[in-house]
Amino acid sequence: MLRLRSQYFSSLLIGKEREFMRQLVGDQEAGINKLTAGEIKANIDNYGTFNDRPPDATSAIKAYRSANPISDDIFAQEYLANNPSAKFAATHSPDMILGGRAIGITGYGDLGVNSSIGSQNKYVMPQIYNAVSSVPPNNFITFILAGC
Repeated sequence: MLRLRSQYFSSLLIGKEREFMRQLVGDQEAGINKLTAGEIKANIDNYGTFNDRPPDATSAIKAYRSANPISDDIFAQEYLANNPSAKFAATHSPDMILGGRAIGITGYGDLGVNSSIGSQNKYVMPQIYNAVSSVPPNNFITFILAGC
């Protein structure tokens, strides 16, 4: 089994470290480690064809938000109690740029944290793509995404 470790920076998110780690480890790392190398590679290739969010992702987010309003989301309500001005993003597990699926929405997360992780994912994606390209498609790789 191949292991790949990548560093993420949370220093700009003072006071949101727990949310950063929840999204990084709970959504990104957990999600990518459930996919085979072939699934990750195919999903990254699909994402790359659009050079941005695939069209089906926007409709999946709208459908998720409609079926799962923030007012019904326990995490979002608890988070809002401590962060009244928080804005939320629908989170993918993992992000599509890292090989997640457009319909792989797992919940809501702090928008600023989600954007920070997303902007860093474009630098991590080549490592992940190279790793999944170097093993048989049905293999799993253990990815360790660490915050610092």
